[in-house]
Amino acid sequence: MSVTRYPLVEDADGRTTVDLGENATEMTALRMAPAETETLLRSGRWLVLGFAVWSGPDREAIEVAISASKRLGSARVAVRPFDDHAEFAVWCPGAPQTTRSPIWLLLRDGEFVASRIGTAAVDEIVSFVERTDE
Repeated sequence: MSVTRYPLVEDADGRTTVDLGENATEMTALRMAPAETETLLRSGRWLVLGFAVWSGPDREAIEVAISASKRLGSARVAVRPFDDHAEFAVWCPGAPQTTRSPIWLLLRDGEFVASRIGTAAVDEIVSFVERTDE
């Protein structure tokens, strides 16, 4: 799969996000480096894939997130591009401070619950979310 399948684009405010194409109805594309946690993430359970804009394997993880979104009933799924790992501290206090990626974050009502770092198969991501539900 080509990383350009989900190209990075600028929204109306000039902020970088990802174009999910026809998958935009399945999940949410978040903007890079927000000033705070978005209102929509403050309600319910969310699986957020943080992917480095400069990493091909990270960008390919978007496909895993899309597949997971079709299987998860217990959490909504979003993807967020990032350029610097320090960006996570602003919108997700409690997220692990790491230089590895991609970063899969599980949030409940805007609060950090758990993380999984690195590339993974769809079954592994679904299992991560379901185990954390228990």
